[in-house]
Amino acid sequence: MTANKKIVNRAEDAVVEMIQGLLRQYPETLKCCEAPYQNVLVGSHYLTKERTATTAPISLISGGGSGHEPSHAGWVGSGMLTAVVCGGIFASPSIAAIRAALRAVPSDAGILVIVKNYTGDCLNFGMAIEMESNNNTTPIEMVVVADDVALPRKKGITGARGLAGTVLIHKIAGAAAAAGYSLSEVAALARNACARMGTLGIALETVAVPGAPATSSSRLPDDCFEVGLGIHGEAGLKQGPAMTANEMATTMISAIQSYGRIEKKESYIIVPMFAAGDEVCVLVNNLGGTSEFEMSILANAVVTELEAVHHVKVRLLYVGTYMSSFNMHGASLTILNLTDEIIELLEAPTNAPAWKKCQYSKESTVFNPVPVPPEVKTKSADTALPTLEIQDFSTVAQKMVVAAAQSLIDHEPLITHYDTIVGDGDCGLTMKRGAMALLECEHLDTSHPVQLFTQIANLLSSSMGGTSGVLLELGFRKMATYLSRAENQNITKNALFAAFQQGVQAIGFYGRAALGARTMLDALIPASQVEDANLLQGMAQAARHGAESTATMGTASAGRSNYLSAESLQGTPDPGAIAMALVLESMAASASF
Repeated sequence: MTANKKIVNRAEDAVVEMIQGLLRQYPETLKCCEAPYQNVLVGSHYLTKERTATTAPISLISGGGSGHEPSHAGWVGSGMLTAVVCGGIFASPSIAAIRAALRAVPSDAGILVIVKNYTGDCLNFGMAIEMESNNNTTPIEMVVVADDVALPRKKGITGARGLAGTVLIHKIAGAAAAAGYSLSEVAALARNACARMGTLGIALETVAVPGAPATSSSRLPDDCFEVGLGIHGEAGLKQGPAMTANEMATTMISAIQSYGRIEKKESYIIVPMFAAGDEVCVLVNNLGGTSEFEMSILANAVVTELEAVHHVKVRLLYVGTYMSSFNMHGASLTILNLTDEIIELLEAPTNAPAWKKCQYSKESTVFNPVPVPPEVKTKSADTALPTLEIQDFSTVAQKMVVAAAQSLIDHEPLITHYDTIVGDGDCGLTMKRGAMALLECEHLDTSHPVQLFTQIANLLSSSMGGTSGVLLELGFRKMATYLSRAENQNITKNALFAAFQQGVQAIGFYGRAALGARTMLDALIPASQVEDANLLQGMAQAARHGAESTATMGTASAGRSNYLSAESLQGTPDPGAIAMALVLESMAASASF
């Protein structure tokens, strides 16, 4: 068993308490926004009296799930990031928190957002950028880092993951911004560096997040290493017998070299990552549970092979914990093919608390940002809602919401179990957070479906986090918007079903997935296609059939299951699809219109 012993109090308070600890350690470097956005951290260097939005260089924002410390807060400081947004454990930060960060560090020169290539991060940061772009004229660009070489360049729609190389992009972009580069120049430089870089991780043991049960290490026996294991514990490219440090170095270097780099983006020419005589930056990253003793041995093995076998000059060497996964026992290797400009930027000064200047080279204060505007109401107070022609809607809807939420809470262990096998283990807890928010809401407005769906979307947005949270929020918002249209002035049961279909389509569109992709849509799409007189029962049965069919799907083209082999997927249904089936089944069993 992979032990799940963590120094925490309550799992649900862990991120907030971790942030408070950071503020106590680095009071002269980090500040946090006022509640409810205390997970937005801003560098003190930005908050000087002399600095204004007009005089400031471009701002740099990053962030993502917590559990990867010192990423991302450790990289806030002059010469690196301006602000970060800390999400829940292994979960993307909320759209509202990201918008708060964008408003906390305004700059007429623009804002560059650096995001690791995970669906939830790309969706949430992207949506926040789009929403803020509609409200102000500040230019905003987003750079997506995808340095993982464990997967083929074209595998599903998800693409390569963002790993420890992201930290080097933070440093390069931050130094360029401090030097006065324009937004377009920094973005282009960051993208060029991404194209010249690759990362591979190898783990000896997996990881379990606080609050989740210890996970079985049956897929990783004591005498095995796993190549390409993700920073959320998702299964890697392959398992193999235990390696020596030299064998680990050879495996990592070979994979990065073979993956190559993009020489000419226009014609998409791929060349080896490095050639004899090239100067490279090497980042040997501790995944969290590896001793410094082991890290030093591995670093020595990597540099020795690069210089003695490949005749490459290691100009910069960084060894330590940069992008962790709690206490995962393992390491990742990042190799960046250098240019003179990148060398200068990597060696430029910064006071980011976690950055250590390379020696291998030869040579709790609170402030209140501009608040995120409140949600725009679907209908104003002066506008009449469409006429509701469903008898006892309020009573029945209340029963259905309670039944659905209670079912998700009761089945959290089952959903978590499935997700520890085919995902990162957080699906059950994520669904439970949303369900608890619904049950704990003192004034759930079930008087009208437009108001109910809007309120549910708001509750899920503030409680769930992660990809499933934002996708379900999108679905409910689409349902409310559809029912608000003029052509739906008389809302019937058929109109409700049509709204459900619209919500499912929105989830598919924004989630870039379809039927057969091994996602929640494998339950929702069949439910949206039923033609049954007993509509809700038919939807529940179709959802259950679709969810169970995912257990026989050998591939997944979306979500973290996309990173797993066919053997890893077989026999285990998609946890999101199971959750949706449970929701519809509990609704059908509780009442009917």
